[in-house]
Amino acid sequence: MAAYDSIDVEDRDRRVLSSNGDDDDLNGQRHGRRSLFKIQCSFSSLIAAILISLVLGDWIRMKLLSVTPPVQEEPSTSPSPLVDTGAKTTGADDGASTFTTKQSKPTETNLKLPTGVNLGSWLSLEDWFYVGQNGAVEVASPDDAIAASCLPPLHLDESTGPRWNSETDLLNGLVEHYQQELERGDEGQDTLGGYPNKQKEGLQPWGRAIQTFHAFRSSYIDFDEELLALKELGIKYVRVPVSWCWTEHDPSELVEKVTTVKVDDDGDEVEVDGWSYMEDDEVKEKFTCMDPFYEEEGVRWPASK
Repeated sequence: MAAYDSIDVEDRDRRVLSSNGDDDDLNGQRHGRRSLFKIQCSFSSLIAAILISLVLGDWIRMKLLSVTPPVQEEPSTSPSPLVDTGAKTTGADDGASTFTTKQSKPTETNLKLPTGVNLGSWLSLEDWFYVGQNGAVEVASPDDAIAASCLPPLHLDESTGPRWNSETDLLNGLVEHYQQELERGDEGQDTLGGYPNKQKEGLQPWGRAIQTFHAFRSSYIDFDEELLALKELGIKYVRVPVSWCWTEHDPSELVEKVTTVKVDDDGDEVEVDGWSYMEDDEVKEKFTCMDPFYEEEGVRWPASK
């Protein structure tokens, strides 16, 4: 019996040890689940705190901006273009409309006018500025889109030049357009500045194309009136994007007045005023730049002065 009793005791001890091992595994699993749950709760709390802080920050910012005290209107000697109050001045200025800024309300946000402006598409052309009657397309037109239809004051529509989507595209298109006019012998086309209406005696295609660019850039802004208007609006800074292609030559060199001496029917020498036109080879050398990335294709840029 002792032998059997010992066997029973050993079996019981093994069962007790096995039971204790199972309990330890179960306790470990429970502890792991509790730890994971705590981590998930902490992470959720952190996300919620971040969202609340963002919303609260926006709310505080909006309240701070919206409670700005009303702006008291004061007599101003310089007109503001924002609001026409319809009021009339007295004394020497009787009959003139007074323009003042609109008095802000406590619930409105006071926004300051910018102190800088961008003079875009002047010395560096952007096609979407000149879409004509077609309406704007995109700020940056795709390569396969031809948006612009003009370049005033000389190129106004399809009868005066091509549609275009870049400066190089416009330059080459104008050269082709003027070359076709020259080949047709169309004497009905006027030239710039009232020069003789004889195309074969005037500027050739490249010269006329550069002349079109120059006419646009010299009439883009009135430096006397419009710059003064910008100053009166509070504009202090002007950004002017420019092209990489520049020249030291003045476009006025394209056409120059010359005086020649001729012999009249009586054999007397007389001075005759006329015009001298720059040849196309000289025009390309002085007023264009070869594109280094498309040199094999002969792509040229118009120079900015």
